[in-house]
Amino acid sequence: MKKVVLYFGASKEKQASVCAILNDLQLEPVIATDDDLGQTVGALMKLPGYEITKETGNPVSMDLMIFEDATDETIQEFNKFSKLLHCEMRQKAMLTDHNRTWKLCDLLKEIEKEHAYFEYVEKIHSLLTQSQTLIIEEYTKESWKQYEMAFYQAYDSLQKELSLEEIKAVYEQFMTAKENLQRN
Repeated sequence: MKKVVLYFGASKEKQASVCAILNDLQLEPVIATDDDLGQTVGALMKLPGYEITKETGNPVSMDLMIFEDATDETIQEFNKFSKLLHCEMRQKAMLTDHNRTWKLCDLLKEIEKEHAYFEYVEKIHSLLTQSQTLIIEEYTKESWKQYEMAFYQAYDSLQKELSLEEIKAVYEQFMTAKENLQRN
């Protein structure tokens, strides 16, 4: 049976429901606690060559599932049942050759950064879409010029790989330019 490492962070109340769903899907839940945050993903998965150590890590509030091996259909089934039972797990990852050597706390931090990054990307998309409803003639030339520059920078940023700090700065500049639009 393939394993799924589960870390519940501050959401421990959903543990029983999540484990029941995984058992129904023929997947073995492996519960990682705050005491396991310093362990490698490979050790938590009980992979050959990986040993449990005395390493520790700082507790994190987010939850995480790490699938040893799962099809898209299996993950979709999990998502469907977890939604019905109100025990969704927002962050999911697959076991890879790369992340099996990572400490669980480091993987959680990386996924948290990725999640924040994509939230900013989504906010930029939303602002770009909202721009379609704006009418240039309704705003002062100077405020529109600043907005337009921020618009193009935001659009361009979505075509590049930026750091979390860079994408956040682009979003904030775009949002500020929108807020600073002055009507004629």
